[in-house]
Amino acid sequence: MYGKLIDGKFIKAKHFIQTEKETIINPTDEMYEKHGYKKVVEDEAPTLADNQYAEAYYEETESEIRKRYRIVEVEEDTEFADMREKAVAYDIITGVAE
Repeated sequence: MYGKLIDGKFIKAKHFIQTEKETIINPTDEMYEKHGYKKVVEDEAPTLADNQYAEAYYEETESEIRKRYRIVEVEEDTEFADMREKAVAYDIITGVAE
């Protein structure tokens, strides 16, 4: 996969490149690189606990863009937890949950 970082935002390369003079369909790696795209190298996604999620971010070097992950801890919202418990109980009562 190829892409660009523009103002810190990752933009994935499409299956074509549009220039002022032409449209290049199914560009080669060399064509992507010629038009400023870089190869994206993705780190392995982390293993998460129940109270965590992975947040992706990108770092750019001279030759590539790295997709990395940071682990974010989720603090349990007691009101949300109560609603979730009620939903589970409802599912059990109505036979939705086994």
